[in-house]
Amino acid sequence: MEKDNVEDSPELVLPNKIFRFKLTWMVHETIINYPRV
Repeated sequence: MEKDNVEDSPELVLPNKIFRFKLTWMVHETIINYPRV
């Protein structure tokens, strides 16, 4: 599943995971807070 990047450079792996985590978190927050708005 992690074949998006052909080069697995450590400099990109961490930011990529952080980005995905933030994205998932933002989606979670939006889904959780949406009914209140």
